[in-house]
Amino acid sequence: MNKTDHILALMHKHAAGTLTAAEREELRACLVNNPSLQQLLRETKDEDQLLEHLKDFERVYHGGKEAAQLRMMAHIYKDIAERPVPKKVSMSWRLKWAAAASLVLVLFSWALYQYAYRPAEKREMAMYEAPKIYAENSPVTLTLDNGQTIQLAVDQKGIAVQGERLTYQDGSPLQGLDATAGWYTLHTPTGTQYQLILPDGTKVWMNAASSITYPKAFEGAERRVKIEGEAYLEVAKNPKLPFKVESEGQEIEVLGTSFNVKAYTNERITRTTLFDGAVNVKALTEERESGDAQLLRPGYEAWLLDAKVLLKAADLNEAKAWRVGNFYFMETPFDDMIKQLQRWYGIEVIYRGQIPEDTFTGEMSQKLDLLTVLDFLKGSDIDFKLENKKLYID
Repeated sequence: MNKTDHILALMHKHAAGTLTAAEREELRACLVNNPSLQQLLRETKDEDQLLEHLKDFERVYHGGKEAAQLRMMAHIYKDIAERPVPKKVSMSWRLKWAAAASLVLVLFSWALYQYAYRPAEKREMAMYEAPKIYAENSPVTLTLDNGQTIQLAVDQKGIAVQGERLTYQDGSPLQGLDATAGWYTLHTPTGTQYQLILPDGTKVWMNAASSITYPKAFEGAERRVKIEGEAYLEVAKNPKLPFKVESEGQEIEVLGTSFNVKAYTNERITRTTLFDGAVNVKALTEERESGDAQLLRPGYEAWLLDAKVLLKAADLNEAKAWRVGNFYFMETPFDDMIKQLQRWYGIEVIYRGQIPEDTFTGEMSQKLDLLTVLDFLKGSDIDFKLENKKLYID
């Protein structure tokens, strides 16, 4: 059985509700670059309707690739031409009426789908010859408390504090560091993630456009670091030495746990998501005094908003997606989605009107080029133009 047949078999089992947990994860992994089909599977409640889509695809697919392509293209053009284009449509609905084209994605290519799916009046924008933009592999920087800044090797993915030494993951030492420095700030640029092992053995994964400030050695009655941006931490257990994270108006206190903190300065909400263990999230006043607080348990997250700490059930898939190399949107507001793309692709966004109110749902690989990701906007009232890493939104 080839790959396409195997995916079709999994889709049949999905429609029938007989997927095992392992098969469900396999199907999700196969479709990570096909958000339209993901949305179809998520929102189609009628098994017969989904099976009809599959039968249409199998009927043309098994007649030979070239002939199947021509017949399926004709089918898609006819299907979409008969459907009115809403004036205002969220990604959720747009992906539904792209379902037929999504089936072609399994066999053919995303690029082929883009052109086939798009109504004629929208194709002019698609033919705009913009260069493909991928995340850049820019160097991570380390700044010492005396002001010295060094660029870390681009072929390394992390560093560790080992006693008086700082080393890369492969054990090679960092060169040119001032040995008298007591504190360091590690900064990741756009499009780059990095790992860090702190003096106590705590492991830190840094997302793009983020920073962590930490000491050469933890001394005194607590272990304290400061984070801006997003990071996932697996804190080494030490009941006698509490671990504290300061981030954008809040303080997180833990003994030993795994959690994600998202604290970008350009976002209203600071989010702390707990995977296991326990953490206490406290709001900090401008005078750095403790305010509102919430004790988190696994599977929940704290939202810091206007100095209040709110408790919410967490979507752990969303919180961990960046660490496995994916974007993850679940009814995500347009502006929040665009901020994620800014941090990854290093683009400047210019709104030439009001910020769209659309929400977006889907999961995509961060290895995709920017224009492929932005193809979500096609077929809606959201128009854009990309010029020299400047994204204009109309």
